[in-house]
Amino acid sequence: MKNNLRLYYLEQYESDELSEWINEDVTFKDLLLCLNNNECVYELIGVYDSIVRERLFSGLSKEIGCSYNDVYTNWLNIPKRPQVRTKDVDKMLGIFDSFIKNNEI
Repeated sequence: MKNNLRLYYLEQYESDELSEWINEDVTFKDLLLCLNNNECVYELIGVYDSIVRERLFSGLSKEIGCSYNDVYTNWLNIPKRPQVRTKDVDKMLGIFDSFIKNNEI
């Protein structure tokens, strides 16, 4: 879970020049905590580009064993809106909470 976002991105998308702008010290753990705390993902990453964000969300979903949609839904802050909570959102919250608890994040 300590995979560095910039190194991951460089490895996966070596031709994307935006990789050089991704913050050097940020890990998937940092990204997960950022999402969990409803902080600005773009500020954490250092790149204000939706394709970069989507690719990093995809990497995070693989790291923690959930779907891209689970990560994306959390980013949209849907769990904080009770009128749209569904079983899928409850499942995603459980996955995030469990992962954080079990990995001492």
